[in-house]
Amino acid sequence: MLWFPSKADIDLLGQKIKTSEFSADGYNNEGGGPVNRGAALSCYMDGRPCCWANVPPPDDQLDWQIATGKPDTARFQNVPAPEGSYLIAYARGAAPSDEAQFASCAIACASSPITVRAKHWQSENVLLQVCQRESFPNAVNFNPLLNCQEFPQVNGIGTTELVLPKASLIDIIFVASNFVGENGDMAILDDIEVSYDSNGPECAREEENGAEAAQRLTVETNSAGKSATLTDKEFSEAEKDLAGRKRTIEDRLNMKVESTEVEGEEIHGDDHVVESTRKAHGEQTVVAAESEAFSKDICENTKCDFEDGTTCHYKDAHQTQSIRGLTTKFQVVSGQFMNRVTGVRESIEGSYYAATFLFPREMAGLEVQNAPFTENSRLRFHYYEGTHGVQLKGCCDSLDSCPFSSDKFVKVSDRVWKTASLKCPKGTEKVIFVCENTRTNQGACAIDEIRMVEPSGKIAQVKPLC
Repeated sequence: MLWFPSKADIDLLGQKIKTSEFSADGYNNEGGGPVNRGAALSCYMDGRPCCWANVPPPDDQLDWQIATGKPDTARFQNVPAPEGSYLIAYARGAAPSDEAQFASCAIACASSPITVRAKHWQSENVLLQVCQRESFPNAVNFNPLLNCQEFPQVNGIGTTELVLPKASLIDIIFVASNFVGENGDMAILDDIEVSYDSNGPECAREEENGAEAAQRLTVETNSAGKSATLTDKEFSEAEKDLAGRKRTIEDRLNMKVESTEVEGEEIHGDDHVVESTRKAHGEQTVVAAESEAFSKDICENTKCDFEDGTTCHYKDAHQTQSIRGLTTKFQVVSGQFMNRVTGVRESIEGSYYAATFLFPREMAGLEVQNAPFTENSRLRFHYYEGTHGVQLKGCCDSLDSCPFSSDKFVKVSDRVWKTASLKCPKGTEKVIFVCENTRTNQGACAIDEIRMVEPSGKIAQVKPLC
């Protein structure tokens, strides 16, 4: 959408310049990456989608905008604006620390230094840099800029190449700051190009690591019956570790890592996440036989298909104040939820489901309180993640014990309903589902058809207990 500048903008830029919001469609369509080629990060501000986006607050206080035309105020009448469209960030009398950050999609793996080339101009006060930042930090609230390189002050529009260290799962971030001038300051960017190699041994080693992990897990599993016994928790952690390694490699290098099979089943075992399938119209649910320790009350308490328009016995987690940091909540919806790119497709079972739309660093949660589980129990559920970086966790009693964590590497092909399960031990008094947005783009998360099921068997085939 194009608009005329406000009066404050006119005072700073003049009337001959038009500005519009930079669209993150290219970034969202790629799910934020990872990308395998530097060419995927080229951005010429010519109307074609770019794999870039403005970084939201609190890391960013100013936005980069698309501009056309040339400033004609006394302050900026000699600014050498590029032909056509370009990126602009500007402010008057801002704090030195106020920044305009512009982030790329994640780079899967670079086996050579990363060269960043761009046309630029900045007024005398502005510090313009290009930096790196981890794509998937361990701590969501602490992800500092790394290896920043400064663009020089130039006369006219200059083209500068800066070199950043080789890395994997890294974002490229342009950062403009120090817009402190009382008469205004400005930075301009155009024709961004990124280049690096991804065929070196550093990237190939990811494949080897995945194969070694598969072999190691196979040996441990095969020997368990002879000399050692893996606990459910240890086996679940090993499964998740290997599955995560494999998916990371596949996403980074656009390849498949073969699964080793144990006694006819994949090493993912019973809890392997599968794509959900739509139940045939009129199909009846067959309930499994109960064990001696089974509690029907607990089974019914943890069950929810959302078809009555409520969350059943589940409560909004931040209303119970049991989890810090939750900033939004789930709602019961039907049909398409939010947009078709980063929203949720209609439910594959029934009409209603629980969904939330998360902005960067937002969390939402549902939890149910019950009597202590009378036996080790397993809950099956459908879930949907609308964008890269949105992650669903299934937890037992607290966020310190989350046997289920979905993969944050969401590609376009991953935007489907999936079926997974959560195993909680005997004595569990609370089941928690939390969705968290760990990245810079926004997107939806949904959950449906939560049911207690048989404790063993393939996830798509086990029967519900109530």
